[in-house]
Amino acid sequence: MAEDNSTITLPSSHLGQLSLLVALDTLHVEGSVQKAAAQIDLNAPAMGRMLAQIREAFNDPIFIRSGRRMLPTPKAEDSRLHLRAVSPEAENLLKPEPAQENIMACGTWRTQALFTTPPIISKKTSAGWSTIPSTADATVG
Repeated sequence: MAEDNSTITLPSSHLGQLSLLVALDTLHVEGSVQKAAAQIDLNAPAMGRMLAQIREAFNDPIFIRSGRRMLPTPKAEDSRLHLRAVSPEAENLLKPEPAQENIMACGTWRTQALFTTPPIISKKTSAGWSTIPSTADATVG
């Protein structure tokens, strides 16, 4: 059975490898180690070390120097297509959620838990007591 080389597999430490993907994407965009390093607030030697890790992870040179620019290898081009496909999802994970009108904080100063459930308020009616959701913010704790 022939091995499928179209799938890119990074080492298994999962989330720790995400910084390499960010660096790889930045290298694609900037086309140089120096510019990519500046873009993600690293120095050039640190970005060079990340490029070495990327090359090791992909078992490919990834970029080949051509004058002052770096040209991507076919495997690097393939990785760029994958990165462009997943980057909107990753960016959505980092977007702040809209502010909730009714957030209750409970716990101590050491452990704070946030709940987005509106607080329940009891109201005296002619038929007795009933509970209704409040539209006002409430803090419990």
